[in-house]
Parts: sequence; C-alpha cells; structure tokens
Amino acid sequence: MDPIHVTLVGRLSGRSVRFELGEGIHTLGRATSCEVQIDEPSVSRQHARIHVGNDGIFLEDLGSSNGTRVRGHEIAGPTHLEHGDEIALGNLRLLVETAEGEIATDNLFLDQTMVRENMALTLDEARQTEVASRGKRAFLFRILAEAAELLATPSSPEQLFDPLLELVEKALQPQRVVLLLRDDEDGEPEVVASRVQNDDPASLVISRTLMSRVLEDRQAFLTEDASQDERLAGGESLIGAHVRSAMAAPLFDNDAVIGILYADTRDLTVSYDRDELTAFLLLANVVGIAITQARYRETEAQRQRMATELGAARRIMSRLLPAELPTVEQIAMSVMLEPCEEVAGDLYDVRRLPDGRVMIVVGDVSGKGLPAALLVAAMLPAIRVAAEIEDDLGRVVSQINRELFAATDAVRFATLFMGLLDPTSGRLEYVNAGHNPPLLVNAGAVETLGACGPPVGMLPDLQYSAQEISMLPGAHLVLFSDGLTEAQDADEAMYGDDRLVALVRECGDCCPADLQARILADVTAFVGDAPQADDLTLMFVQREGCGS
Repeated sequence: MDPIHVTLVGRLSGRSVRFELGEGIHTLGRATSCEVQIDEPSVSRQHARIHVGNDGIFLEDLGSSNGTRVRGHEIAGPTHLEHGDEIALGNLRLLVETAEGEIATDNLFLDQTMVRENMALTLDEARQTEVASRGKRAFLFRILAEAAELLATPSSPEQLFDPLLELVEKALQPQRVVLLLRDDEDGEPEVVASRVQNDDPASLVISRTLMSRVLEDRQAFLTEDASQDERLAGGESLIGAHVRSAMAAPLFDNDAVIGILYADTRDLTVSYDRDELTAFLLLANVVGIAITQARYRETEAQRQRMATELGAARRIMSRLLPAELPTVEQIAMSVMLEPCEEVAGDLYDVRRLPDGRVMIVVGDVSGKGLPAALLVAAMLPAIRVAAEIEDDLGRVVSQINRELFAATDAVRFATLFMGLLDPTSGRLEYVNAGHNPPLLVNAGAVETLGACGPPVGMLPDLQYSAQEISMLPGAHLVLFSDGLTEAQDADEAMYGDDRLVALVRECGDCCPADLQARILADVTAFVGDAPQADDLTLMFVQREGCGS
C-alpha cells in the first residue's frame, strides 16, 4: 500500500503555495506551533485540523473566528474531504489534491477533470480580480478628485466635517467613520464628527490602543482582521465591537498631528487592503489640509477683526490722551509715549485747574495691550473728575485707588505719579503711588521723588499723603515709565536709572525738547536692534521756560 498524503494548493499574498501533508494529524493556523503555518490575518492562530489516515481525510474547525468552509458550506464538526474539494479558512481558499493510491482511486479521472476545471476557474477569477482592481482604483481616484475640490471651498472647520466623512463613506463603505481632533489643552483626541450605520452614535468607542499607535508612530494603521491582529493586544474595544477590519490615519498640520481619521467594518466578508489604505491615507491628507486651511482662514478673519478693533481702540486712546499740552506761563513742557503694541498701558495727562495750578500725571497699568489700555481709559476720566472736586491731593489718589480696586481683579493695578504745580511759586505737591521716581534737577543737583505708597488698585483702603517740594527757576522735572529704564539690548542688559541720571545731569541746561531728543537717542543707541518690550513714556516740565 502506497503512503497516504494530501496536498493543499492555493495562493497566499499574491504567490502560489503548496502544503504537503503526510499521514497523521496536522494543525493549520497562524501560530508557529502549527504544522501548517499560514500567514494570513483572517486565519486564526489555531484555525483547523486535518486528519490524514487509512480511514480517509477529515477536516475539523478548532473554534476559529472566521470559520472553516468546505465546498462553500460552513462545517460544524469533522468533515470528510475528497480530491478536488475546495476548503476556505477565513479568506484563504485551498484546493485539496490526493495522490494516486487508496483514496478515491476509482474516481481519479473525474477528479483530475475537476482539478483542471477548478484551475481554469481560478485563472478566470484572477483576470476578473485584476479588472475589478483597476476599476476600484479608478473609482478611488475620482473620490480623491472630489476631496480636492473641498480645498477650494472657503469653509469653517465644522462645515467641512460632514462632506469629508461622506467622501470616506462613498470610497470605503465603512460601518463607522470617525473624525477626531486633538484638544487644544491636553492634546487628547476627541470625536468632532462621526457616521455610524445601524448603531447608536452615543455608544461610539474607538480603540485607545489603535489611536495611541497612530499618534505615537505618526503613521497610518491597517488591520485586516482585528480579532487576530497581535498588534492590537489589549484593544478590547475593537474586539468587543466585533470589528472585522479597521483603518486609521493621522491628520497633519504641517509637521504636527492634529487628529485622526478612522473607519471600520464588522462585515466578515470585507477586509480592507493596501489599495483602500492608500486611498484612505490620501483622504486623510486632504482632510488635514482642508481643516488646516479652514483654521487658517478663521484665524486670519479673527486677526483682521482684532486689527479693526485695535485700530478703533488706538483712535479712542489718542483722543483720551492730550494731543497738545496746555500753554502755561513760566512753564515749558514736552511729552511722548511709544506703545510696544497697538495700544498702550501707559498714561499721562497735563491740565490747567481752575485755581491756576497745573495737574501733572504719569502712570503705568500692569500688563500690556488692549486689557491695559481699557484700564487706562477708565482711569483718566476718574483722575480728572476727582482732581476738580477734591482739594487734597492725597484724598484724590486714595479715591482713585478705591475705584480701581473695585473695578478690577486682584492682578490689575497701576503705578501713578500725580503732581500739582503752582507756576508762580514753583511749589510742587505730589503723590507717588509706586511709580518710577521722577528726577528733579534743581540748581544742578539731581534728586528723586520717591514713592509715597504702593501702586493704586492693590488694596481697598489705602490712604495716601501728599509730599511737597519747590522747583527753583530753571529747574527740570523728568517723569518716565519703566519702559525707559528697563529697556534692554540684545544681551538683555537694562538701560538703567544710573545712565539716565548721568545724562540728565549732563544736560541740565537743555530745554525740554532738546533733553527729550537726547534721552531718546541714547536709549535707541543702547537698545540697538532689540525689540521694544514695554510701553515707554517720557515727560519734561521746566519752570520759567526754555533756557531759564
């Protein structure tokens, strides 16, 4: 009696395979321990078992995920095999061939005829498959062309979600397609749009294992059989949802991953392949570009709105600050303010009061830009009203402090120098609420007018008391904000108080306009090409006019 053996013939991953089986029991599956190892995702690790013996050839399923079929029928127990039978393990189809011997020898001629017919059918199926493959690729190309049209359609990101998911549905017929974008705060992907067939969208759960792989590897992911894919070990959400095949691709904004495009199916007859993955990846690239462009358009629109609002705020601020200083006999004055942004958080004011005195104000609100400018807009009217109805300068500043504290949060405050100068006598009454000490040049000597209390707006019940000093004929008062002394060069060195004092002492006989020009030129030379980091205010007051 000749030895009994069986050959299984088929195609695996585009190549022909033959498995020679001798007498005995042979386990078929993906596991390395199987006698017939089959590297096919739809095949379970231990899928089926074949018994070859004198009593015949029998095939038995071992509880595989995708089942075992003989002649097109699912088998439930040991099933007899004959020469020419086709068996299917998942998506893999194999033809059974027996040697000339004791198995079906009386039907050998008929069996060989069946083999030839099956082989002819296999070749015909291969040609049909190639034609279908070309048609599928042409169809996917048309889908991509439709996707490209979205790039030319001005839309917000939210308006793009549905048409993008619709294209994915048209291309791949998934049962679930989901768009996730990373949260701006914690970077975690969150579902922003989805399409789910015959399911409750509220129960939509995506495998965190799969999402983590896509985000970390920054590459597309394909599983043809999720239940047998060792890369998804621990991916219970996919298995629990009975997902058959799934794809996920990262969405890029230039080099950053901004989200994930995901699609899957539970249909056991569907297994996404490389063609679908390539199309899916290209669709994901279009999605990423479209969302990035939409975000850019949205950001640009916001920027333009902000520019318009800042322009309006700048015009309002220019009207709040005095465009020209009042003309006062025996007093020469000069002032300038350079904001580091569109609007400033510095403030100044010079006003002639009904009793003939001149109110001089320089201040600096904490922070920069529009929030600081809004506080300036609130402070200036309050200062002007309080100065006209209250004679005591200390009480004026105390009232401003209370109003500012009540109107702002704990981190908002302002430094403030407020003085009342009598042009005739040279008597200067002042309160310095935490501001940079002004420099007073009297008869060649330079002294500073230090703080009388903390900045306004920090505590509710601060009481300020005014100080008094006399400006001699020809005396200069130099007032400034910290944007001057804290101006930095490219090495982050500060201009500093000492350099300013030395320059003021050197230019003691200059008129306000000349002194202002000298100081600004010196600061500019010191800073060089370094950007301006803070608002800069500079005011000069000289008694008895220029050159006195």
